[in-house]
Amino acid sequence: IDNDASPTAAAGTLDPPLFFRNQIPVQFPEVQSMYNCNPFAAYLDGCSVVLNHADHLCPLLAAFCEDLQRSFPHCYCNGYLTPPGAQAVPAHADDRDVFVVQLLGEKVWKVYKDVPIPYPYPKEQVGKAGLDVPDKVLEGPTAIETTLRQGDVLYMPRGHVHEARTESNQPSFHATVAIATHDWTLAGNMTEMISRTLASNVELRLAVDRHIGNDNNASSSDTADNGYDLSLLQAQIDSAMDEIQKKVTAEQIARQLEVKYTAQRSKMCSGARMALIRDYQNTLSNENKGNNKASVGPEASQRVLMGTIVRAATDEERESVRPPPRPAGAVTAASDRGLTVREETSLSLMTIVQRLKQDRSLKVKVSDLRSLLDHSDVDESNTDMVCALSILSFVRAAVELGAIAVAN
Repeated sequence: IDNDASPTAAAGTLDPPLFFRNQIPVQFPEVQSMYNCNPFAAYLDGCSVVLNHADHLCPLLAAFCEDLQRSFPHCYCNGYLTPPGAQAVPAHADDRDVFVVQLLGEKVWKVYKDVPIPYPYPKEQVGKAGLDVPDKVLEGPTAIETTLRQGDVLYMPRGHVHEARTESNQPSFHATVAIATHDWTLAGNMTEMISRTLASNVELRLAVDRHIGNDNNASSSDTADNGYDLSLLQAQIDSAMDEIQKKVTAEQIARQLEVKYTAQRSKMCSGARMALIRDYQNTLSNENKGNNKASVGPEASQRVLMGTIVRAATDEERESVRPPPRPAGAVTAASDRGLTVREETSLSLMTIVQRLKQDRSLKVKVSDLRSLLDHSDVDESNTDMVCALSILSFVRAAVELGAIAVAN
């Protein structure tokens, strides 16, 4: 996902990526101090990266969701990047129907057969916000156990408990296309209409008589006996139910849904996704203009793709992105320390840098950098987890820090 292509992302209007390590969220202070909020640096250290509303970041996903919106009332897309041998989040259920689209690598999925809460609403999602998945679900049978590979699609009905992990030699990037079906339920729409109907009756806004349901007042001097005549209250309820039956009809529900659909589609067609698509189209038409771009630093790192040619950075380039000395007592930033790389891949990745430095004339495509390990002293067992995404993440982070340069 090219964050640089997104005017919305650049404006800072979207939530930052979420990071998970061993199924536990990494808190923002650590994300900032360890990784400088860089998802590629976090991925190198074994973190899974979750991009909520990736359709507002990636123009291709934006166009995909816009196309789907012709058939569904409301859809959006989240992105999940997981390194080899990892699981981002524990087993859970969602309050929406989703399509899991495997875009890169492989992921092993397990979908449990028993549904703890049928068609849950947002506050009923087990495995989230302190609501545990019942043991009998996790110990019970599974409905699906399968490995998704690039191009595969898995439909996940609302409420089904599921979990997914990567194998030790395969990363994964998948997009979850969410169809927010909990927004369009009959119960939900009836509740909205009933609430409006009751709220419009001024008489029903009054508090009920203080004696009703209040045992402390049952023997009060102003009460004739220990009971209380509920006929007036029942008359109010009957009148309210008559009003509800008149106003909450199939025709009114259909009209309310039509208003919602129209508003949602209008919002999407005139919003960030369409702006992102137009900006991407303009970028493609102007991609060959101007070659005087930086070779190192944050702007250069945004341009690094698998087909980008890179080389070792010069001393001058490295100095150009070195941060100024921090005052005494200041908090050390990730850019001051360099990179934190998971132990399983660190030797291989550092060997690639050393090979580039040893031959300053060497210019290599990012997709071919792994070949530099073929004749090295690195044991083959230490290269198993060096996937294409690890190399891409490493190069992007190294270009930002000035260790590797883009060969313009």
